[in-house]
Amino acid sequence: MSWAALSSDTVSVAESPLETRRFGLDVARVNVGLQADIEVERLAGILEELSTDLAIVRYPASKVTWAHTLANRLDGVVFHADTLMYWHLALSGRPIPDPVQGATSDLDPESVASSVGRIFADYSNHYSANPRLNDRLALDGYQEWAANSASAGNAITLVSEGETIAVATVEAGDGYLEILLAGVEPNRQGRGEYVRLLQAVERRAAGLGVDEVYIATQAGNIRVQRAWARYGFRPAAAFETVHHLRE
Repeated sequence: MSWAALSSDTVSVAESPLETRRFGLDVARVNVGLQADIEVERLAGILEELSTDLAIVRYPASKVTWAHTLANRLDGVVFHADTLMYWHLALSGRPIPDPVQGATSDLDPESVASSVGRIFADYSNHYSANPRLNDRLALDGYQEWAANSASAGNAITLVSEGETIAVATVEAGDGYLEILLAGVEPNRQGRGEYVRLLQAVERRAAGLGVDEVYIATQAGNIRVQRAWARYGFRPAAAFETVHHLRE
């Protein structure tokens, strides 16, 4: 889910046909923006009105009582599935990085998807918390997402001697660039490639004339957040993810 939706002042409710097709359950997404003026009772009412099998709900992490309240109010099963941490890089005043050797947006979608499958094979997310969902299918979703980004020219890869080293997929917003997926091939980790990948993304952002870059991960993914902090990113916001399963 994009930074634009989660940082807004709105509550969005939408069916998720891709996740419905992937998992064989009717899935809806409900996102409470960071600035939205809504009480948890109203959110519970929105969820009660849905007829889907699964509602994936995200809301600001400051709402510490909401998961408990929703669990008490709603029929079915409600459980906390993850905490999503957003980080922010301000580009104003930063020198544009030099061109990154091997950086390209010309890799075909199938190759990008294959690389993402290796990079995120062991990545835990909110899907992993739900016993009704298949982790392998969740990874397939990441690969499909990456392939679509590559098809639209929104994937940045590092390549050396014909071998993919790292991949980032991005999406431009109003005055910012969001990194959707980013990682280094398992056999190339620990060699400074992730910093080079971030530099390639920063060059893309500068070329688009945007002022900010956003990226998110699970709260427990400490290693990558340390890398972001070293690079210059700062914490921006945190969101909780709750799953509501109808029985």
